Amino acid sequence: MKQTPSPVTINLNNPETQQMNLDTRLVQLDAAIQMELWQEAYKAVEDIHGLMTLSKKVFQPKMMANYYQKLALVFWKSGNLLFHAAAVSKHFQLTREMKRNISPDELGKMASRVLVACLAVPIPSQHPDFDKFIETDRTPQEKMARLAVLLSLQQPPTRQSLLKDAVRFGVVQAATPQVQDIYQWLEVDFHPLKLCRRIEKGIKFIEEAEDFSNLTQYVPALKDVTLVRLLKQVSQVYQSMQFSRLLELAPFTDAFSLESVIVGSVRHNDMQIRLDHRTQTVHFGTDLAEAQSRDVAEGPHLQDMPSEQIRTQLMRMLEVLDKSLKTIHPDKVKIENDTLRSKIVEAYHHSKQREHKRILERHNAIEERKQYLEKLSIHREAEEQRTQEQQLRERQKAEEERLKAEQIKRDEQKYKEQMRVIQQEHIQTKLNQLKDTELGMKILNKMDEKDIAELDTDKIMAKQVEELEREKKELMARLKAQDKKVDHMERAKRKEEIPLLKEASEKDKELDKVRNYFTSLN
Repeated sequence: MKQTPSPVTINLNNPETQQMNLDTRLVQLDAAIQMELWQEAYKAVEDIHGLMTLSKKVFQPKMMANYYQKLALVFWKSGNLLFHAAAVSKHFQLTREMKRNISPDELGKMASRVLVACLAVPIPSQHPDFDKFIETDRTPQEKMARLAVLLSLQQPPTRQSLLKDAVRFGVVQAATPQVQDIYQWLEVDFHPLKLCRRIEKGIKFIEEAEDFSNLTQYVPALKDVTLVRLLKQVSQVYQSMQFSRLLELAPFTDAFSLESVIVGSVRHNDMQIRLDHRTQTVHFGTDLAEAQSRDVAEGPHLQDMPSEQIRTQLMRMLEVLDKSLKTIHPDKVKIENDTLRSKIVEAYHHSKQREHKRILERHNAIEERKQYLEKLSIHREAEEQRTQEQQLRERQKAEEERLKAEQIKRDEQKYKEQMRVIQQEHIQTKLNQLKDTELGMKILNKMDEKDIAELDTDKIMAKQVEELEREKKELMARLKAQDKKVDHMERAKRKEEIPLLKEASEKDKELDKVRNYFTSLN
């Protein structure tokens, strides 16, 4: 299925994206190491290697040396000394290539660390097939192949291959003399009675030297390897030995640790050792039916075990019997081959028609399958094309609707703005009209600038009506007070007029009487 293009899709084939992801994973690796989250550090290492494999860029030796240095730390924390030594060796090679003018002292320190790390790798089992009966999730070969990929190795490393590379690349010659002596005593010389004392001198030098303080972490592993090497060499010389005497040959260990190493060696079928606690003796090579699967001995070798000698004799007997059979019947193999060839030819002629028909049918089936897959691919691509076009149309429609909605919104905002401007102008006109009238001036004088700025047409009309109502009420109150005052005045006048009017009326009556009297006289 093709990946549908999207604006948020990450293209891992882009060099900038790869570099940003690589930088992120390197920072993640540093943070995991500082926080001692070794599982997260291993995941970050896997991601870094995957990004480096995906990228076609040639990385700088400095970056690769830093990568191998951190990978060696992760392997050390996980307890995998074999791949730790391989990573340290890779780091040494890149550092030596990167620094052309490296001083002999610095080169000696680096080479000593590589050589000690290789020597500290546990001696491998002579029966590696035994582990497959214990593992349940995946075989040891798959695990080692997966780890070897992180080191850019074609095949998983071994202890012998690392030591051979150390000799070939001049690591042994560049190391300090004391470390060279440790290598010589462990891997070349055969002297079981002095082996541990010699190694003890080298270990004391490592522990006391300040320049080699980074090698003290390998001391426990070196002691275990020395004990295994001691048991291998003693088993080739002695058939039995007192346990106390064996403990004297290893002065840097105790009885419990030595017995633990013996049990581990027997458990992995590395050696044939039987520990008799009743007599406090150790017996070597007592089982004649058990033999190692390797023809070439690992490490210093003096002679084979009795079981190995019996296996060698049986192999020699097989070779002699095979030569005798060829001498007695020299043409037996040729006759058998001719008979087999004739049977093969006869079987071919008997089944060639059927095989030819089967091949043609298979060819037709393959062609039909190819045509079907092509049609299916064309149909799938057409369907994807239609889906993409439909999605494109939907996106265009959604974009058009969005633009239309934005245009409507802008028009509404523009209309509102115009209405607001018109209202402001109308309000300003009203205010100007108010200022030209006495009533308007009264209204405006009672308001501050903030209230005036917040006025609209309705508020102006409401203010006018309110002011008119107030003036009307004041006028009615004044008129009522004036009416009341006039009424009181009139009443007071009437009260003052009544006696005068009565007096005037009496005078008029008297005058009328007098006038009537004189009239009657005339």
